[in-house]
Amino acid sequence: MDENDPQKKRVAVTKNFIDTLRNGDKVAVIGFYDYAQTYQKLTDDRVKAKNCLNSISNLKSGTSLSAGLEKAFLEFPVAGKSSGKKEEAMKIIVLLTDGQGTYNSVYEQMAIERGIKIYTVGLGKSYDEALLMRIASNTSGRHYKADNPDALIQEFKKLTSDTIDIVKDTDNDGLSDYHEERIRLFNGQEIILNKNNPDTDFDRLKDGEEIIQRTDKYGRVFFKMRSHPNKKDSDDDNIDYSFDERPLFPDKSLDIDYLGSPKHLEIFNKKIKKYTKEFSDVFSRVGTEGEKGIGGYGVYTLIDDYNTFLKKRGIDLSKGNRIDYWKDEWDKYWEDYCDEFNKYVALLGKVQTEKIHYFRNNLNRVPRTLGQLNANAKNWVLIKSENSIYHMFPSSFSGEGVYNLKFISVDGKHEGVYINIFGEKNKNKGLACTEITDPKNMGTYNYNGMYYKYGLLSVYGAAHYVFDVKPYDKFGNVSPKDGYNWNRSIDDNKKSYEKNNDAINARKLFIDKWRGVLE
Repeated sequence: MDENDPQKKRVAVTKNFIDTLRNGDKVAVIGFYDYAQTYQKLTDDRVKAKNCLNSISNLKSGTSLSAGLEKAFLEFPVAGKSSGKKEEAMKIIVLLTDGQGTYNSVYEQMAIERGIKIYTVGLGKSYDEALLMRIASNTSGRHYKADNPDALIQEFKKLTSDTIDIVKDTDNDGLSDYHEERIRLFNGQEIILNKNNPDTDFDRLKDGEEIIQRTDKYGRVFFKMRSHPNKKDSDDDNIDYSFDERPLFPDKSLDIDYLGSPKHLEIFNKKIKKYTKEFSDVFSRVGTEGEKGIGGYGVYTLIDDYNTFLKKRGIDLSKGNRIDYWKDEWDKYWEDYCDEFNKYVALLGKVQTEKIHYFRNNLNRVPRTLGQLNANAKNWVLIKSENSIYHMFPSSFSGEGVYNLKFISVDGKHEGVYINIFGEKNKNKGLACTEITDPKNMGTYNYNGMYYKYGLLSVYGAAHYVFDVKPYDKFGNVSPKDGYNWNRSIDDNKKSYEKNNDAINARKLFIDKWRGVLE
């Protein structure tokens, strides 16, 4: 080490690193040559730890990584994934070396089993970089390299930044970033939270208000759960937390007369105002990200309200599709509900999850048959064939799919796909493709549909691509577990239609009879 660091700058940067530790953190100092020596056993006395560094010699030779790690492991209590003992603190080894030496990969496995992360630092050009990178990678640490002693300063700054999450609380929710990603309850359940969002489940409570983090005098971290921070309705009783006096115990649910009714939206807007007020300090710091937080809260609240409405009416949501249980009389204020939903999806900025994307199938409203749609044709736009190929997949219901006609409501929100009533080779004429009959080809609700007026597209086309087309490309119409299978390209659909003269002529015949808007 004398050759690579004659002025012992590694000692200076290590002292600076020790100064970044929080109260209660413990540190040990071990030197290794052709053997290992413990200069300071694990202690929370930073002064003692820094002073012992002055004793490290530049004159001793040898680089036994195994000996150094063996000594380091002795400083940690045996706990980890395979020990059966409860983890009490985050464990880190910082391994600094400038040469190649003896090493046994068994120490990586030992580190994994004991829950120890190894951060490796290579100084100079003579060490085994590939080995240090492997040790760090396999133990969930990180490797740093410094060609000269001066470069150690910057590398140790990176090291400090990478390990600071033990105490850092990015979203100011009362839980450290480190613990937000690895909370474990007494029953073994893991809870992973969003360290960049103070309210992971959008229930207007900071994560640190739902799970209380405490550290005892020994530095051990404990958590007490008041309500579930990753579940908006912790006890599944359909009561908003602000009204729920016992959030972990089910109680009588609140009633919603109609989704989108003045009563419903009044309650909903009160929740929004309360949520915005409680997190105004956070939103003022994060700017437009705050709008996304409000958007996410609004979207998931409206989804929860939908489920609450149905549960109150005895509907089992785990069985069947919306068309199996929904009643037309419940749609009294449906467009108002949809408008509110679209508003908060827009604030959210994009459709982030499958849950939000697939929920659109609950929102779509189209007539059951092509005849019923034609009777209300003034409110519908017949889409061009080239823009309908997303709904022309071969299926048991639609046959070759080439006879399918796509319609969008003039407000751009609702989509219907029907099999043409004209044609010689098609079946199920005049019937709608639904999540039951044809989930590949069915029409879906648009969170930001292109607004059609007299057949002209508006400037909202770009938003339609972000909120409707891209999620469709990513997720499809329905979840794969519901039978959706993407096994054919859009171009294949286009080629099939262009080669089918009967389908082309059938479309022309329908257009002649169509009384609505044409794209």
